[in-house]
Amino acid sequence: TFAPTPTFGALCLLFSVACTNNWPIQTFDVKVAFLHSLIDKPVYVWPPKGMDILKHTILKLRKALYGTKQAARCWWLHLKEILGWIGFTPNGEDQSTYCFETDQVGISIEQTTRGYEFSQKDLILKLLALNGSNITAKSPLPANCNLESNRTDKMDKDYLRRIGMLLYLAQGSRPDICYAVNYLARFSMAADNSHWQALEHLIAYLRGTMDNKLIISKERQEAADITCYLDANWGGEGNRSNHGFLIVHGKNPISWQSKRQATVAASTAQAEYIALSFAARECLWLSNLFRNFLNDKSPLLLSDNKTAIGIAKECISRKQTQHLIREFNLINEYLVKKKLDLKWISSKDQLADILTKSVGSVTTKNFTNFLNQT
Repeated sequence: TFAPTPTFGALCLLFSVACTNNWPIQTFDVKVAFLHSLIDKPVYVWPPKGMDILKHTILKLRKALYGTKQAARCWWLHLKEILGWIGFTPNGEDQSTYCFETDQVGISIEQTTRGYEFSQKDLILKLLALNGSNITAKSPLPANCNLESNRTDKMDKDYLRRIGMLLYLAQGSRPDICYAVNYLARFSMAADNSHWQALEHLIAYLRGTMDNKLIISKERQEAADITCYLDANWGGEGNRSNHGFLIVHGKNPISWQSKRQATVAASTAQAEYIALSFAARECLWLSNLFRNFLNDKSPLLLSDNKTAIGIAKECISRKQTQHLIREFNLINEYLVKKKLDLKWISSKDQLADILTKSVGSVTTKNFTNFLNQT
């Protein structure tokens, strides 16, 4: 019936080591823990009163019910097995302490006096090791980059490998390359020399900005409201527009997206209206996710297209957008019920511009300054 339990000495030492190394501490609870484990011996019980069962029938326990002598040990063995499956190993000195070692995390999260700094420098160094050049660039893509699809069926695995690494980088800590990576990923199945040149330009940009970090800071939480910058670039390959959004909590970036729209938009306003719907759903999801920790203020969406705002707020130009009603007019309901707020912002203050198209060094620098400021 033996089951190990942690000593207070081991617990205090763990907290001390975590404090010394600036490691974050997390706690969790497994509800009705014993009932997750099977019982290791045959145990039979009388059925409780009121249970519709044949006379002279007894029940066999399948789980380590609370109150049985071996319940704690059965739970410990079950937990040890589960932790072993996912890579945890028990400490030789204390069977209540488990360790997990990996070099595949990919994201370095450093806790500072101001907050947290997210970085993926090791992943960038792996990318640079695949390319021998020392050239740097000031923007993710060349200005007005316009590539064409190659009709060959030949797959370039080296191109695919780099795109996979870049996608993880863009999603983890580098929203400034989000559009560039998604754009280049479209040509993964048939990359030619022009696509490789654009990819090498992006890697050259990372070479010059490998020390950039995504800052989550207490000083940037003055209002602590959820705000979303959103934009769309009408047209493009196959007449499909691109949209992007950046969601911030206070001024801390928390979610971003760059996406080619599946629906063909007939105008800039329609493309922006589609972008509004995607951004609205993400904002509401984040708001509901942390409802108990955030204030009651509705998330604010910022768009630089007055026509799209008019469509969303007043349902104007219904004939022009009737093909969008089924999926995208939910935003009208969100606004009426005050689940969201929507306002206009000037194009020069629109942070999401870099998530919709290739931009120059000035726009790129302004965006990265916002991400890196403390």
